[in-house]
Amino acid sequence: AVVIDADGNPFVWRYDSQSSEVSKTMVSIGDMLGAGILITSGLKGGDTIAVAGAAHLRAGMKVRPLGE
Repeated sequence: AVVIDADGNPFVWRYDSQSSEVSKTMVSIGDMLGAGILITSGLKGGDTIAVAGAAHLRAGMKVRPLGE
């Protein structure tokens, strides 16, 4: 889920499976694609991002993937 910060900059919460923590990762966004948004930079293949509860997360917060 893409979140917009107080300065109007888009970011996502990237999940680190080693620490089980999320970190704020600035991204560039492109066009809407159906129900999604094209991320044009800021992430790399294999990155896992939070999609549920993104508005309530904070840097360093420990989370777990759904289904675990």
